[in-house]
Amino acid sequence: MPVAWFWLAVAAIALLAAACCSDVVVRGRYRRVGSDDIGELEIRALFGLIRRRKVMKVFEWSWSDAEWIVKRGNQEVTHIDREDIERFFRNARLALRLTFHMTDVMNRLIARMRLTELTWHTSIGLRDAFWTAMMTGAAWSLKTSVAGALSRRLRLCAQPALRVEPLFGSSAFKTKLSFTARIRAGWLLLAGMMLFGRILRVKGGFEGWMKLLTNPDKAEPQRT
Repeated sequence: MPVAWFWLAVAAIALLAAACCSDVVVRGRYRRVGSDDIGELEIRALFGLIRRRKVMKVFEWSWSDAEWIVKRGNQEVTHIDREDIERFFRNARLALRLTFHMTDVMNRLIARMRLTELTWHTSIGLRDAFWTAMMTGAAWSLKTSVAGALSRRLRLCAQPALRVEPLFGSSAFKTKLSFTARIRAGWLLLAGMMLFGRILRVKGGFEGWMKLLTNPDKAEPQRT
């Protein structure tokens, strides 16, 4: 019997080590042609045994009466007003207060992430050739700034493929963005354990997080 338990423990440790060494892969795709949008986000873990995929189609967005109206497929409409935005930032500030130096853990985690694909192609066209050239230059500046910021925050394992194509004499806008990011599952597990320990270091941190997760609409900042 002890021998059986020994080999069972060895197998469990081997499986845990394999899981920690596996990659969590995040793939994102976004395409906009004219006023039509489609976005896709896929997350894979444990060698593909865990997979989640979300596809969102956005056909129109506009401002109306201080609301951001997003119209998606199947006539689904989402209203985002000022109160929703304020609630989001209020809860984000509360989450930072409930975790001791949360940004340190997140920065270290981001530094462990590997960007293995970044493709961003854009076509811009205006009726006026001068403004087409101006917008093309602005798009190039934006893309190079984004690529530079990413190279400073995480590990680039592939050269970003950036392209901006001017469409003179026509009024059109097309963009296509795709990326793939990878990180070891073990780093995510370690970051989760570190965050839990830092939450416990804050007075009322665990209770505050439970309230924030279960009822974010009524979460209130902790008073000191």
